Amino acid sequence: MNKNLFILLFISSIISSCDCTYSYSLIAENSTGTDLKLSYKGESNQETVENTITIPNGESMMIIEDEEVFPSGGCPGTSCEHCIFFVEYLEAFIQDSIPSTIGTCDCNKISFTETEKRSGEFKIKYTIDDF
Repeated sequence: MNKNLFILLFISSIISSCDCTYSYSLIAENSTGTDLKLSYKGESNQETVENTITIPNGESMMIIEDEEVFPSGGCPGTSCEHCIFFVEYLEAFIQDSIPSTIGTCDCNKISFTETEKRSGEFKIKYTIDDF
């Protein structure tokens, strides 16, 4: 009995001490009526990516995709709040100098969809009202 209890406790401690990894992508959609300039920095599969791109009006683009996001606090399940674990900053501009009012990882402005267990998609739809 004691041996079985010990084995059960040992296995439970191993399982509970494992960190969960999550897979997330960040997609930006331009519905502003003009070109959208994005500057961003984040983690993509344990590598830092930093870039500035232009998304034409009416188009969407995957900005960052990370299959190895390690949130703190064990295995809480997918969440919009996990954005901060792979996106350091995201800045959007129209006409090269008018900044967006949407903040980096602003869960009130970013739509989040769980796509599979431990996977999710963040989508930001920029409109002219965001500038």
